[in-house]
Amino acid sequence: VSVAAAAELAAALPRLDYCALESSWAKGTVTIEPPPRRDGRRRLELGDAPGIGGDIVLSGAVQYMTRYTDGSQAPPPPPTYAGLTANTFDLDTLLHFEKANGSVDTANPLLDRAALAYGLNTTRLGRGVLFAGHPKLAEPIGFASRRSSWTGVSTRAVVDKKDLAKKILHAAGVAVPQGDVFNPDQSEQAVRYALSLGVPVVVKPRAGSHGAGVTTDLREEGDIRSAIAALASTSFAQRAFVVEEYAPGEDYRFLVVGDRVVSVVLRRPASVHGDGRSSVLELVIQKNRHRLENPQTHGSLIELGQNAGYWLDRQGLTLDSVPAEGSLVKLGSAGNIANGGDSVEVLDETHPSLLDLAVRATQAIPGLDHSGVDLIGDHRLSTDEHRAVVIEVNSNPGTDLNHFPIFGTPRDVSTSLILRQCELAGYRPSHVLDRLSVRIDVWGRVQGVGYRRWFERLANERGVVGSIRNLSSGQVEAHIAGDLNDVWLLSSLAVTGPPRAKPNRVVTTHVSEVSPIDRFEVR
Repeated sequence: VSVAAAAELAAALPRLDYCALESSWAKGTVTIEPPPRRDGRRRLELGDAPGIGGDIVLSGAVQYMTRYTDGSQAPPPPPTYAGLTANTFDLDTLLHFEKANGSVDTANPLLDRAALAYGLNTTRLGRGVLFAGHPKLAEPIGFASRRSSWTGVSTRAVVDKKDLAKKILHAAGVAVPQGDVFNPDQSEQAVRYALSLGVPVVVKPRAGSHGAGVTTDLREEGDIRSAIAALASTSFAQRAFVVEEYAPGEDYRFLVVGDRVVSVVLRRPASVHGDGRSSVLELVIQKNRHRLENPQTHGSLIELGQNAGYWLDRQGLTLDSVPAEGSLVKLGSAGNIANGGDSVEVLDETHPSLLDLAVRATQAIPGLDHSGVDLIGDHRLSTDEHRAVVIEVNSNPGTDLNHFPIFGTPRDVSTSLILRQCELAGYRPSHVLDRLSVRIDVWGRVQGVGYRRWFERLANERGVVGSIRNLSSGQVEAHIAGDLNDVWLLSSLAVTGPPRAKPNRVVTTHVSEVSPIDRFEVR
């Protein structure tokens, strides 16, 4: 609260050059929309309104309150969807991969786990790059984030330009929405084009991600202009944007690996359900508490920013309104989980024709072997019964929503990705290990920084046996054995280390045995 007050005070003083706040307190708690302008000397410029001409947005403060305060005597009931209760996961283990912003980055570690489980040796270069090798592989397979070594640079360039990808999809016979691209100085042309479509439209950045800047179901000229203007307050300001027809239906992410779909996730926009007693703000905080219990949504709490305010206004509501019991309150239009949306895994209920559509969309992009296909439609109906359109194809699809959906069956898609890359390289691993014995070699600044004691604490917490020692070459070497999940956790965390360490390479190699076999020791 004091940080928010200081930020408001700073915004109210018209000739203030800067306001110094402790960064660990202020980061992410307060923003200003539109962002303040600066001159060539990085000084704040005067705005058109009092202060620096922007409005204080306390959505980040709401997230902070959600994480660190609790005023209720009893926790709210867990969320449900169509008779399903929310999934639970081993959050204590997964929080080892929590980042400073609250998100839990499991993409690369889960690929590491799948590779180790199938007997592959792994090399990790930082948090996001993984190589896996085996004597029967001619060369290692690799991943940078979720992109594999088979994903070419040109492929990424194609899918990152939404209009170009859409042209390729259309040429391949894949249904896509009608639309066009405009530069920031073409807002009037964009508005005229949107109105000429004669249907509700969508405004989004040309090369966006995570739903940033996306506004859907725009029906009035004023709403279209507001959506275009709102792009100026995002990281995509001064960049090209897309105006396209709004396709009615549900929003899905189809994860395609090779020639099959391994997961389908229904993504529902941010919302809360009224209970007849709580205000919208209280409902958001209640729901965010449950989002903290899911590794996928731990860092993606519902925000009460400009977009949420727009949707509340459309429904005639404010943050203080008390919605009737059972009523749905929309807080956004894009079904992106990063913007507070909900995820429901529905692969088993999805019509085969939609699975085929997603595979064809992936195969239409040259050099793309696995992808995340964003599709609008109804997963229960065939393409003959309704219009289903592909709105995007992603070469670096997130996998946390497949592993950790809020509702529905979790899917181990990381194993599917590892096995597919092995198959392309000519090797088919078949035996899954439930216990591992490995040697872990760590390079970088790892001596004299408490690395071995840090590793020892983790090993004892997880019941792992073995030893760790410094080598004269400057690296650290550990031999450990234990259950798959415990050994995997230590192997994946080895690339982070304690605060003063800076590991830059970790190689995990399967071995026949380690010593001692009854405890863990530092040598």
